[in-house]
Amino acid sequence: MAFSAWVAVLIAGLWFALRPIDRSSGRFFFLPPRWAEWLDFNDWVVNFAAFGLFAWLTMMVFGGDSRRWVALLAALLIGIGILFIEYLQGGIPGRSVDMRDVIMGIAGAVTGAVVGSLQGGRKRGLRAET
Repeated sequence: MAFSAWVAVLIAGLWFALRPIDRSSGRFFFLPPRWAEWLDFNDWVVNFAAFGLFAWLTMMVFGGDSRRWVALLAALLIGIGILFIEYLQGGIPGRSVDMRDVIMGIAGAVTGAVVGSLQGGRKRGLRAET
């Protein structure tokens, strides 16, 4: 189940990040207008939450026994992916490169990887005691 969620978040995230934006409908066309407008001006929240969720799911799917190394690798690879996505957005109509997005995306990825690592470690500890 976690792997299916991981794939779904990956595909949805890439679609959302790399599609051209029609300014008439906006990025968040599926939300009520007030929320959409707020998120348009504060899209760092979306970056933090999306990459945090993706890193957490990565830990749930690929964490295994070596959680520290997986957390470090996940945060590093997701950070590189964030930079690459921002680079690609520079050539997509309606998109721009924003260092705030990079910083908040990396902060979200690190937070998600740490939370996933701690959560997995706690589960391992509980299993060992029972």
